[in-house]
Amino acid sequence: MPGSPAIDFATTGCPPPSTDQRGAARPIDSLCDAGAVEFGASLPMLYVPLAKK
Repeated sequence: MPGSPAIDFATTGCPPPSTDQRGAARPIDSLCDAGAVEFGASLPMLYVPLAKK
């Protein structure tokens, strides 16, 4: 959530892995966030067309 103390928590470098649990790249800005999800990451949308019979 915006304003969380976990945002930009890592003050030196960005520890592995280079992606969060959703596959988004880390870091988004200059510092990594603490936890499993990088705040502010935008993920590609998957378009799945619906078929009618």
